[in-house]
Amino acid sequence: MVIERLRKLAVDTVFTIGFGSDAALAAALGEPLAAAVDLEDAAPAPGASGSAALIARTATDLRRAATLAGRLPEAKRLLVAVTDLSDMHRPRTVHLPDTPAWNSLRSLDIRRGPGGLWRVESSTDRAVPLGELVAAVIAAPASPVSPVAPRIGAAGPDATAWASGPHATAVEEGEPEADAPFPASDLLLHTASRERIAVREGALATAAVGPRELPELSELDAEGLPPFDEKTVNPIGFDNNAPQGPARLAYDGVCWTAEAENAAPVRIPATGVTDAETARLRPFQSVAVDWRSHPGSIAALRAVAGLAAAGVPLTSANPSPDWAAALGGELLGRIDGAVPERLDDALRRQHHSVETRRIALREHSQQARLDRIRTAHGLPVLRPSVSALLCTRRPDFLAFAIGQIERQHHADLEIVLVLHGFSADRPEVKQAVSRTTRSVTVVEAPQSSVFGEALNQGVAAAAGDYLAKFDDDDWYSPHHVGDLLAAARYSDAELVGSLAELVYLEPLRTTIHRFGLNERRSQHVSGGTLLTSRATIRDLGGFRPLPSAIDVAFMRSLLAAQGRIYRMHGLGYVLSRRAEGHTWDLPPGEFLAQAKRQWHGVNLGEAVSAGTPPPF
Repeated sequence: MVIERLRKLAVDTVFTIGFGSDAALAAALGEPLAAAVDLEDAAPAPGASGSAALIARTATDLRRAATLAGRLPEAKRLLVAVTDLSDMHRPRTVHLPDTPAWNSLRSLDIRRGPGGLWRVESSTDRAVPLGELVAAVIAAPASPVSPVAPRIGAAGPDATAWASGPHATAVEEGEPEADAPFPASDLLLHTASRERIAVREGALATAAVGPRELPELSELDAEGLPPFDEKTVNPIGFDNNAPQGPARLAYDGVCWTAEAENAAPVRIPATGVTDAETARLRPFQSVAVDWRSHPGSIAALRAVAGLAAAGVPLTSANPSPDWAAALGGELLGRIDGAVPERLDDALRRQHHSVETRRIALREHSQQARLDRIRTAHGLPVLRPSVSALLCTRRPDFLAFAIGQIERQHHADLEIVLVLHGFSADRPEVKQAVSRTTRSVTVVEAPQSSVFGEALNQGVAAAAGDYLAKFDDDDWYSPHHVGDLLAAARYSDAELVGSLAELVYLEPLRTTIHRFGLNERRSQHVSGGTLLTSRATIRDLGGFRPLPSAIDVAFMRSLLAAQGRIYRMHGLGYVLSRRAEGHTWDLPPGEFLAQAKRQWHGVNLGEAVSAGTPPPF
């Protein structure tokens, strides 16, 4: 499919990324490709040509190519192909830039081929940069402008290991970066030097990162470990019900390779885990890291961090060595402490995956690493603020509900309390508000207003970048808001939430667990778990002025506006199901029929913090 198109287009230059060797490229394309140029070894962009192409192995590699866009030429006929694109990361569209050159577009052809093959081809009257088509493929189609400041530049060997995507740029050697009137980047990561360069007022900030020249790998700390790109290395596509048994991750003399009975081996490239490898590891119950098989390398540690962030349930076949310390004691403790036999239980397996992915995303993602570098160099780190939106008609539930918000680990969190039909002068309100350390804004909505109108009064009073909707009788993990924010970042969805996997059936005094598909795009999430930006709510005109089914109406409005909904894991939330008063009118018996297991009384599970049950 790709070779034929290259011949038909008479492509002048073919750039590749992520294959590592001509043999791997030939295997992916079905035959050798003459005159291919590895983008990571290419010189800066040549002049315009008649046609040009880029072939990437995975979506992760395509994001690395975006960082190296300055090395790609302009042409009137362009082709971008990915040979091993996982289903969960396949682009739904191409978001072309609004420029005069692209206004001369004659044709745009998007094709899915056999296996993981995918390509997009464009024809224009004027030459356009191939790098812009790469950025258009990986762009989030419906999102507003993504953060670009400070812009990250990377120079030296393995620059794309530290910064990838359309908002990062590779700085070529010899560029007068700091002296330029409009420098390509604001923070330059230098992988070639370990010397400390002071930050000067008004000058380009420079951080020395990457492998150090140390006598022992055990002396490496987390800051010298290249991060992973969480836009493609993430939990999207996690499989609750693993159909295959455990696999073993061992060093084969070149790289980590995961092997299991009756399964093809999965090799982890030296450049790091990609979406393709995580997709192939999804079916396995767990993956045991054979630390003793590996002599120790930075690539090995980066691979383990990436697998953990992707939610692959990792265990240790033998105790982790001293050279793995850069992963951090918390992550290693989770991996070393996991018992493979206990992961036969699907609920325990999912819980272990959630715990390890949360740590890895917090400590080893590009966002986390760059935030720490910014802080170290005196640059501001703008963290998202959240308004917890709680609207209630029941003053006797306030102490419990505010307690669930109070225990959230996310620091920049305010409470917007909407009292629907009662006054803030009531003793229950004063007592509940006095017990929280969070900032509280109290809004009194008249009893005559419908629920949607009351919620909109709360939205108008909110100051956070994001709004997280809380219900007054449900239980929430202390990680709930943090997990939602992480999911919003790696999914690029306008709204994130979770499924009510854990449900307390009040009439039966029984807690059930029911599995559902999570960590993927969805049409619906539980109304008590919604998180969206204040800008999104504003653009949609707020909640509809309806007496009930507000959450469903909001989600339908978002989908109609081409927005996206993402469903993260469901272990941080327990839905309280009472005998009456729910829009979702499903009898308790039907909930029981969906249950994979059940417990007598309130069982909050390992992931949700214990709290005083609400007064049913």
